[in-house]
Amino acid sequence: MKKYAIILLLLIPELAFASSYYIDTRLAAQVRGNALAEKEYPFTTYLDTGLKELPKDGTFDVSLKNSRTMRTGSDSNDFDLYQAVFRTQNLGGMLDISAGRQFISPGFHAYLMDGLDAAVGKDDWPILVKFFGGVPRYTETGDFHGTTGLVTGTAIEMQMFERMNTRLSAVYDKLDIHNNDWKDNDTVLVGMSHSQIFSAKLEPTLYGTMEYDTAGKIVNAGILGFSIKPHRRVYWNIEGGHHEINRDWNRTSIFSLFATGPLHQGRSEVSITLLEEKGAFKDVVLTGGYAYQRLKISSSVSENGHLANGGLGFHIIPLRLDTNLAYALYDSFGGRAHDVSVTLHDEPIDPLVVDAGANFTKYFKVTNDNDTAISAFLEAGIKIIKRLTFSANGEYLRNNTFDKEFRVMARLGYSLEGSI
Repeated sequence: MKKYAIILLLLIPELAFASSYYIDTRLAAQVRGNALAEKEYPFTTYLDTGLKELPKDGTFDVSLKNSRTMRTGSDSNDFDLYQAVFRTQNLGGMLDISAGRQFISPGFHAYLMDGLDAAVGKDDWPILVKFFGGVPRYTETGDFHGTTGLVTGTAIEMQMFERMNTRLSAVYDKLDIHNNDWKDNDTVLVGMSHSQIFSAKLEPTLYGTMEYDTAGKIVNAGILGFSIKPHRRVYWNIEGGHHEINRDWNRTSIFSLFATGPLHQGRSEVSITLLEEKGAFKDVVLTGGYAYQRLKISSSVSENGHLANGGLGFHIIPLRLDTNLAYALYDSFGGRAHDVSVTLHDEPIDPLVVDAGANFTKYFKVTNDNDTAISAFLEAGIKIIKRLTFSANGEYLRNNTFDKEFRVMARLGYSLEGSI
């Protein structure tokens, strides 16, 4: 924290020229039980703050979270700084720059890094060039002072024709700056994505993405999809995909732990607006989908997976109530599960907001350790005064970890904007 405080002090003369600021803070407190049947009392503070209208169309934004959990016999405290970034626009009429801790999404990945991101070009140009570089951070695992890596690269955005967009990217990813082992520590990821919306009556859309890992000599990801609107109330999409990972790569992933080969998937989804508005109902939408997966889970065994889902959503105008009903079937090498859920969002009177939901899941596991999971929640929030909000949440859980568990949470939020 000391180094960030020093940086802020050095920047005070520049920040003094700011003409506006914002502060948004939230406090969440909860009472819950853990897997050891102990009571826990987590307190989490969120802060988003910043300055606007700095010189050169600049902004400065900070986002952080501090969590403290009190439990019997021990406490824990975690601090995460998600963002501390300066942004300037239109330098020389064509250069945008951001520097500091920030999220950057080159190619197929999103990195939280301490570094620089820049874009050269104008909005009406057919080609926009971006380049970036920095040290990646993984705040959720407390990696503020862990192994130092490096991510750098470039991307080219091309929009030479209306309704058509193409992106090319190349990212150099190095896990440990002191390690020079290619393939298990270093790689270059080369990616391309393309989308085009045709001007025909059905609005057909074609899109595809691909990323190649040069160190592992494999296609990390490949997706090809197509969608149309045969009617203004009907949307249909079909997509096929491939996913694989360099298994010599030292960074552990969930996919590498549970699979020994690539994942292939095909899926299709449809959305039908049954009713736009009639009487007390509005936006009555029926959705459905199916996905087929083939996953290699050992050197000699591949398993098929099936996912089917359906849902119905609608709005009741007099009650100002949004309702969603959903069902999903999961069937794979691990077993089968049926999942039913309902969610409600209501704004009965200003400024009161009410959310509620329930979920029921029945598991049939390959280990014969079958189970039923039930959860339900109710949350109400209200704006007390112009900038102050309060909400309270109650949750009930019952599954193979919690025989019967009640959790209560309260949130207090305050936001402020002003001029300097």
